[in-house]
Amino acid sequence: MAITIGKRDVARLAAVLEQDFGTVEEAAKAAMVEAWAIYEEKAQWTVVGQLRYGEGGYIDHADAAASKVALGRYSTEKQALSVAESLVISTRTHEEFLAWVLPVWHGSPAAYFAERAEERKRQALRDKTGLEARLQRRRDFFKANPGALVLPPEIDNVWKELDNATIHHA
Repeated sequence: MAITIGKRDVARLAAVLEQDFGTVEEAAKAAMVEAWAIYEEKAQWTVVGQLRYGEGGYIDHADAAASKVALGRYSTEKQALSVAESLVISTRTHEEFLAWVLPVWHGSPAAYFAERAEERKRQALRDKTGLEARLQRRRDFFKANPGALVLPPEIDNVWKELDNATIHHA
């Protein structure tokens, strides 16, 4: 099952169309922008596949005969998995496909890589201990604000914890 149009989606688009516009073109553009926003909110998953086994046996993935296909957009991963499972083996053509369920990225490659970098940074902070994470936030603050001399209240006071965490050996 691909993306479905619900009552809320229709209501959102109807609300745009009920607005006063100077021209029909402005109304059409506003409706298209809203429709595209609805689509991007719903189109979260896609299924891609590549022919693996056909009439002549196994096919090298680099061979031109290894046809590739992208099968639409799906709102949930469960829907996409169901479609991927039906792609793997065809009872009609007796072909086998490799199939992948992938999240859809709505944006530019630069925005995608920026999001990946931020996610890696968030993961690194999650992997650190509480004290290390607070120290990292402190370093990030001063790096982003080179002229700052005082930490804002939302940044934890790390020095007190550093003093408490210091282990003294006899």
